[in-house]
Amino acid sequence: MINLVQNACQALPDAQKGIFVSIKFDKEKSDIVVNIRDEGTGIPPETLHHITDPFFTTKHDSGGVGLGLSISLKIIEEHGGRMHFDSEIGAGTTIEIILPIDPENQTVKGKPE
Repeated sequence: MINLVQNACQALPDAQKGIFVSIKFDKEKSDIVVNIRDEGTGIPPETLHHITDPFFTTKHDSGGVGLGLSISLKIIEEHGGRMHFDSEIGAGTTIEIILPIDPENQTVKGKPE
């Protein structure tokens, strides 16, 4: 979550723009849904398809190595979750994280240890 919020911060063109985080429980599907929305620069469609690829980055100049979203996605998937991106140039990006709840012990599902 920290990486996703940090990415949203880095996308903001100025301090007048914001980041919005919401969390809800979808009782019908037994999922926790986290949305992180920024009012940033947006992600071009041709780039959006690659943002979770390992080592893909648009931040070479500022030291980015392209692992943050790849690792975030892997962690979410290990808990049976999904991550969706929606972006519009000049309007910002929304990341939706869906994490299923284990009905037996009411915790986020994950790989057994």
